[in-house]
Amino acid sequence: MKITKRQLKRIIREEYSRLKRRGLIKEMSGDFSQEVDDYCARIKEELSDGDEVSYVELASALEYLMSDFDEAMLGSAIDKCLQRGMIQARFGRDGLGIFSISQDYKA
Repeated sequence: MKITKRQLKRIIREEYSRLKRRGLIKEMSGDFSQEVDDYCARIKEELSDGDEVSYVELASALEYLMSDFDEAMLGSAIDKCLQRGMIQARFGRDGLGIFSISQDYKA
């Protein structure tokens, strides 16, 4: 069965609207950079005691603290924190990240 481009676009629009209504799609706001900065601040707080924290532990802690937790946003924030030198990362035995705060950022 062949479908036209117009039909495909309509199907995509309908599915997108359906997923958005169900809350399965969250549109990016204009304050994306501010949201990432907020996540970076939360990450810094979680790592401030100097212990190493796995990705799963970090995600669980932030999910508990933040009512609007978004795992994709956490990934963006981790990237930004690493670029800024705020945190250090290494691979754990399970292949996921283990994070700790950089010496320059310890309070």
